[in-house]
Amino acid sequence: MRTPLNIQPMQKHLLYILFLLCLSNTPAWSQIFFAPEQVIAQSETLNPMRVVAADLDGDGFPDVLVASSIDSKISLYKNDGFGNFGAQQIISTLSSGVNAAYAADLDGDGDLDVLSASYNDNKIAWFENEGGGNFGPIQTISTNANGARAVYAYDFDGDGDLDVLSASHNDNKIAWYQNDGSGNFGTQQVITSAAFGAHAAFASDLDNDGDLDVISASFYDNKIAWYQNDGLGNFGIQQVISTDITGAWSVFAADLDGDDDSDVIAASGAGNLIVWYENNGSGIFGLQQIITTEANLARSVFAVDLDGDDDIDVLSASHFENRVAWYENDGSGNFGLQQIISNTALGANCVFADDLDGDGDMDVLTTTTGNHKIAWYENIPFVEAEPTPPIAAFTTLPALSPPADTLFICSGQSVQFFNQSENANAFLWDFDNGTTTNIANPTYTYAQAGTYWVQLVAYHPLPISPDTAALAIVVYPALAPNISCPTTVCLGTSADYTTDADCDTYEWQVSGGNITAGQGTPNITVFWNTPPMGTVSLTAGCGEAYCNLPSVASVPIISPDATISGLTYFCINEVLSYSAPYFGGANYLWSIVPSYSGTILSGQGSPIVVVQWNNIAATLHVNYQHQILECSGEASLMVYPKPAFNIAPPDAVCLNGQSVVSVEVPFPMFWTVTGGVIVSGQNSDAVTIQWNNAGTASVSATPIDPNIFCNSVAQAAVSVLPFPQTPDIVGQTIVCPLQTYSYTVAPVQGNTNYVWTVSGGSLIAGQNSPNVSVQWDESGVYSLSVIGQSLVAPFCPFEPASFSPISLTNSPFAISGNPLVCPQSQYTYLITPTLSDAAYTWDISPPDAGLIVQGQGTPEVQVLWQNPSSFATLSAVYCNETAQLLIDIGSIPQPVISQPDSLCIGSIALLQVADVNSGVSYLSYAWQNVVNELLSTNPTLEVSEEGGYSVLVSNANGCTAQAAHVVYGHTAPVAQILSTTETICVEFPVDLPLVAINGTNYVFQWLLNDTLIEEVGTPYYTHFADTTLQEFHYNVLVTDTTNTCTILSDQFQIVQMSCPLGPGEPTDPTDPPLPPPPFICPPVDGYMVDFILSVDGTNCNTISIDQLSSGDFTSYVIYWGDGFFEPFTGTTSSHTYSPYITNVYMITLVGYFTHPVTGNTCLVSDFEHHSVPLVARFDLAEACLGDEWEFQDRSYYLPSTAINSWVWDFGDGTPPFEGGQTETHLYTEAGTYTPTLTISNGPCAVSAMQTLTIEPYPDAGFTTSGGTCAGSNTLFTPNDFTYSSYLWDFGDGATSEVKSPSFSFPTAGTYTVSLQVSNEQGCSSPLVSQDVVIEEAPEAANITASNTLFCEGENALLSAPNGGASYQWSNGQTSPQITVGNSGLYWVNVMLANGCHYTTPPVAIEVIPAPNAHINPSLPLVHICTGDSLTLQVAGNLGYAYQWSPGNNSTNQLIVSTSGTWQVTVTDNLTGCTASDSIETQVQNPSPAPVINIADAVICEGETTDIAISSFTDPNHQYIWVNGMNGTGITVATSGNYWAYSMDQYGCVSDTSNSVTLNVSPFPDISPFPTGCYAVCHGEILSLPANSAQSFQWYYNGSPIFGATGNEFVPQAVGDYWVQMTNAGNCFSTTDVLQLSFLSDCFPPLPVALIDFYGKVLPNANHLQWTTASETNNAYFTLQASTNGQDFTNISQIPAAGNSSTPRQYEYNDEHPHPITYYRLQQTDFDGTARQAGNVITLTRPNETGIFGITHIVPIPTNGIVNITFTTVNLHAVTLRLYDLTGRQVLTQTEQPKASVHSSVLDLSNLPNGMYLFTLNDGETVVSGKVVKN
Repeated sequence: MRTPLNIQPMQKHLLYILFLLCLSNTPAWSQIFFAPEQVIAQSETLNPMRVVAADLDGDGFPDVLVASSIDSKISLYKNDGFGNFGAQQIISTLSSGVNAAYAADLDGDGDLDVLSASYNDNKIAWFENEGGGNFGPIQTISTNANGARAVYAYDFDGDGDLDVLSASHNDNKIAWYQNDGSGNFGTQQVITSAAFGAHAAFASDLDNDGDLDVISASFYDNKIAWYQNDGLGNFGIQQVISTDITGAWSVFAADLDGDDDSDVIAASGAGNLIVWYENNGSGIFGLQQIITTEANLARSVFAVDLDGDDDIDVLSASHFENRVAWYENDGSGNFGLQQIISNTALGANCVFADDLDGDGDMDVLTTTTGNHKIAWYENIPFVEAEPTPPIAAFTTLPALSPPADTLFICSGQSVQFFNQSENANAFLWDFDNGTTTNIANPTYTYAQAGTYWVQLVAYHPLPISPDTAALAIVVYPALAPNISCPTTVCLGTSADYTTDADCDTYEWQVSGGNITAGQGTPNITVFWNTPPMGTVSLTAGCGEAYCNLPSVASVPIISPDATISGLTYFCINEVLSYSAPYFGGANYLWSIVPSYSGTILSGQGSPIVVVQWNNIAATLHVNYQHQILECSGEASLMVYPKPAFNIAPPDAVCLNGQSVVSVEVPFPMFWTVTGGVIVSGQNSDAVTIQWNNAGTASVSATPIDPNIFCNSVAQAAVSVLPFPQTPDIVGQTIVCPLQTYSYTVAPVQGNTNYVWTVSGGSLIAGQNSPNVSVQWDESGVYSLSVIGQSLVAPFCPFEPASFSPISLTNSPFAISGNPLVCPQSQYTYLITPTLSDAAYTWDISPPDAGLIVQGQGTPEVQVLWQNPSSFATLSAVYCNETAQLLIDIGSIPQPVISQPDSLCIGSIALLQVADVNSGVSYLSYAWQNVVNELLSTNPTLEVSEEGGYSVLVSNANGCTAQAAHVVYGHTAPVAQILSTTETICVEFPVDLPLVAINGTNYVFQWLLNDTLIEEVGTPYYTHFADTTLQEFHYNVLVTDTTNTCTILSDQFQIVQMSCPLGPGEPTDPTDPPLPPPPFICPPVDGYMVDFILSVDGTNCNTISIDQLSSGDFTSYVIYWGDGFFEPFTGTTSSHTYSPYITNVYMITLVGYFTHPVTGNTCLVSDFEHHSVPLVARFDLAEACLGDEWEFQDRSYYLPSTAINSWVWDFGDGTPPFEGGQTETHLYTEAGTYTPTLTISNGPCAVSAMQTLTIEPYPDAGFTTSGGTCAGSNTLFTPNDFTYSSYLWDFGDGATSEVKSPSFSFPTAGTYTVSLQVSNEQGCSSPLVSQDVVIEEAPEAANITASNTLFCEGENALLSAPNGGASYQWSNGQTSPQITVGNSGLYWVNVMLANGCHYTTPPVAIEVIPAPNAHINPSLPLVHICTGDSLTLQVAGNLGYAYQWSPGNNSTNQLIVSTSGTWQVTVTDNLTGCTASDSIETQVQNPSPAPVINIADAVICEGETTDIAISSFTDPNHQYIWVNGMNGTGITVATSGNYWAYSMDQYGCVSDTSNSVTLNVSPFPDISPFPTGCYAVCHGEILSLPANSAQSFQWYYNGSPIFGATGNEFVPQAVGDYWVQMTNAGNCFSTTDVLQLSFLSDCFPPLPVALIDFYGKVLPNANHLQWTTASETNNAYFTLQASTNGQDFTNISQIPAAGNSSTPRQYEYNDEHPHPITYYRLQQTDFDGTARQAGNVITLTRPNETGIFGITHIVPIPTNGIVNITFTTVNLHAVTLRLYDLTGRQVLTQTEQPKASVHSSVLDLSNLPNGMYLFTLNDGETVVSGKVVKN
């Protein structure tokens, strides 16, 4: 891409025309041209002697360095990469008469320093580049180089640094100066003092031994010599290459012939030669080989590949000719002609080449001392022109009458077809009746009436599509009158024409001549005077016998001059066709001047020729001569090259970026863009485009004037790259002023540079890398941003990433954490916002309020608070900022559950909790039972079951504690009413006693109908009966006074009712009721039921009965009175009553019998009462192991009795004993026991038992861990975590109820720590104690770091202080030593074996970012084709050093061509940091060359044939043919050698296939054969060009003539002749018919060889002049004149030379001319034989005033001076004005003629080659002409 010149549109147009003219001066065929001069500076440097291009400011673009001798300046012009140069930067003016400057890295710091050689002060010096193209003061190397002319830098001694080479003119020295690598140079070491007038020196390895030898050019001895280096800087004797180059001025070395050694090029400063000497590889040189002799005073020579064909071309600057030129190399050291870049480089002195505009080709840089100018010329490659397609066109005779599109003719009428096609060399006519021909201009006669569609197909010489033109012809049935035999005629001759039609009238019409006789008759005579084509037309009145359309015949008229038709502007390599007028029977000889400007491809000998043009202006010339008629002529056409234009877009652009897209030539274009918008420049040669869419965009340009360029449009694709996203910046957010922090972004794959911008701080290190170190200032406003910048074109920036750290001065940090804490509890506190890598200092005030357990120095700490019911301050200090948090250290709650200790079974108790300290309240409650079931969160709990209960309470500080309580269950008293009946008969009212069950310590309250009757403590109450019918409801409320348990009995109902007597019913209400009898039986004697009761000892619960009944009873039933009854059989039965019920039971025995009178079943009964007086039971109050258990009698009994004995058995093996109602007992071991109570009232005894379990003591054991030193944290861990309470005593007055507390002992000493635990049953363990030894706290030691400042990719070993048992580093690692590779602060918490720990002071690690070493291309594996190379590149930086491995390359680029793994190590010379990257390459071997075959090796024009690959084809490969086509086969129609190659998926190509040759055989050209009617002399030879066909066959009257198979034939008889001409491939053409007759008055040949015959108009006469080459027997010439071209009279007879073998010139002035005069010349022998000599010429006279005419313009073309001769009458002053083809006036001059014939001298030396127009103006008349400079 280049930035276009700021040239206005008109200037651009003029530059373009100049460019065309420059092209016309280029005499060799090249594929490039150079744009006009672009001035870098003029007159800023006086006498600029030397110029070089080098990247002096480190931006990757070549800048321009100039040494100028008059002002002693060394100047620098910086390049922006597009060929735009900045203002002059003066490096020094202290080198007097400086002749040379050079750029090289002399001090090894990665940038280019400057060397100078100054003539006046004999000094060699250097200037250190201090970075960015800024230079230090002069440092003198030597002042012993007398007349220093040249200076260079090379490594002569093989030590890796650059030494200095000089050439000095006045002391004849070539010398060198050894460099120590730092820019310190040794003394002058003379290589030779025998280079007389040493003017130049150069170095190259001439003998291929791996070191650099020296070459010199010396002016006075005309010598080129070399000096062999032994590799250590020791040089051998002078070895002369040549002494025949006059004034040897400049020398260079390069491989010119492609044999891998250095040849030598030299320039002749006092002559005109550029020469070279071939090296055989060993330093032996051949003879001088001249490149050019047209470089007058050649001052500079340079060698470089200018045209991109991989060989070395040569540049020269020649001082005298003001010329910069180049010479194209064919690769073997054969050079083309001089190609001029500029002819206006005034005093051209130096030439250099480099890619100045970044477009990949070599531009040319020059200095000129004539105008003190530094300039450059842009190298622009030609774009191969698109072939101009053929255009088929033709006209006819008879002609169409517009606007008709159909031709109407008569039967038998001939139609002449005139081919007007363009860009075609072969033709095919189809006459639509089966007849075809390939004759360019055929004549065809339709014999049959009808409509015919005539088609002409025009073929291009190249294989592009042909074009077709067509015409409809309607042929009428009637015949047309014939016109006899029209043929070609000579200008100024007469011919007769006749018709054999017998008609009434004949109307003849002629164009191109005059009818001189016969009008109105069948025969006319025509004098032909207007070339090149005439016509004869006949309209005859023949009635119906003939067609009424006119008959027309064409008559070609040969004139001395003619016009060539065809394009005058061509494209490089373009193939175009040109045509001269068609003269049947004429031979055409075409030529091109100069001959190398083009190639005639076909058509030689014919009127149509096909030419392929090169790239320079030329003259196309043709000579034509009729082989029968004695007339000939010539024509010329100047043709000029025009360029194809090409777009120069960027290969890739960045999204939303703008770029300038231009064409290579400055000319207005219409631009079209997809994927972007045109910002500016539409309708100019360059546009600015903004690219809006990522992907592939396109741009196209169309010329505003489509005729100027070869191609109509140029297109290019542009890759629009999206902005990648720069990864987020990672680093510290909250920062401290004046401290350094590290920031990083994740590296992006590929070759990327990172540009960091800091606001509010300084970038300490890491610019251009992904990691930087930043020191923030005290402003408090900070920002950091980074933009990734791709280092691969187009160098797209990434989307920026930004980061805004916050200063602690603007955003102070705070401590977050719980301010309400509990003693002996650990809490976490955190700095917010968090600085992860900051070292905070934490402190507690007062110091004994707590302990920082962990995290000192970090943003997060663990604090153990110690002093209850106090306040403390927690503070953190960092970066001179302090944050504080007020801590409220609460107290541990001391909850106690109050009331009750016991619970009456079946009732509800309320548990309440309160603190031992009055006024203390709780925030939360959690009640649980022994299975940890949450029962309530209220302050109280209602319970209905005995067991253990606990509550967890918390206060406002979140401190928690737990209290437990055991609720014991007490047995309730028994409440039951006993009575003998529940019914009272009002007929017999009896009071009813009521009795309640009694028990020890019972009191009773009786209720009637729910109303308290009286408060009595007795179990007795009497219901007083009366006669009222009603119900009475009694209850008794019983209270056990020992446990206050109270219970209400069930309701006892008494019903007073009426009781009438009936049979079988009791008569006494007090008698027990009997079971109802089945029948009422009258009394009968003899039946009696009776039984007696008995008990078993004291067991009153079990009774037995013995039956004593009498009578014949059938069965018995016994009712036991407790609800149970059963049949009674036998005499004895027993029953056991419930041991838990005391009552009086009525036992009834019923006997059943059959009544002896009634027969009914009757019954008799008896009953007895039995009391169960006692029920034993007891309560026990649970206790813990070691405590006494209390046992309380809870037995009950009938009131009628009393307990008088209590026997206790506790079940642990102690003997039973009789005791009291309440006893205690101590169980000594844990276990399960069954205590028993036996009570007795004397006769009866009863027992009760319970099971109890005594748990072991709770385990109060504990362990310690953690610190055992003062100030450290010791953790106490109980053995069991399931107990309800824990009480710790730390032996220093501090206690804790936390299950597992951490405690910090403030001072060293031995402390007795004890623990007592309690379970949920309220059982406490014995106190368990341990002695804890606390040692003095250790002092914090420092971390040992192997390195605190190191390069990215390296690391540091951090070692913790010795003596630690475990370690906790700030980065989470736990080993004694860690390896770190990132910047930051690191510290470690050291835990000692005794549990003590401390945190070390932090150590700061700073990582210096590594240089960017990413290799481009960014691929792990790259395939290289065999024979190719790949350039590996890393980002260039002047401060970096590079080392590739394998290899010894020390630049940022490595060119590789083999398989391998390549690694680059990049070193930052400032920091010493290195980085490496690697890439693998694999050489891809080419696939085998394909094999091809051709279907037909020879075809005719217009045919095609197929060429295909016959060998195996791979579908993954492309097959590319020599003509650019792709595929496994092609169809071709053009002669040439064809071959193909394959290209695999990696772009590797195979060897080329075998070559096949296609010969496209042209159809022979028949135009030289004379057709029509001709008369010749007997014996005259008819001849065709020998090369017009491969074989010939002559025909006579329709039959082949035996043996007539050559190109010449002598007819022997009158008749019709024609020829069949055949070329290869049996491609044949047949001529039309020649109707031949013989002349009767044939003369021998003219004995005069006439060269020319011409005339010119003088003011008062016509001047005639002719020249002969030789004369034989020539007596005189007769000059004849005519006013009508037919009737000639003799006007003068001029004596001749007789016999002469040398040229002779004759002239005559006709002083009586007519306005139009025709002249011809007759030659007469000594014997009187007269013959016409030459052609007829015509002279036309202008008006007789002013300038009559221009008579001579010689020479044409001219190389500088031209003479214009004109005639004038009035002798007025004449002004001559010269214009170029754009209309720009380039020269004017005024002259005063002294005579009527005047010559004006015009000097074109300083004008570019090309065509110019001029005018002559005498004030009255203006005449014009043209001149050509070539």
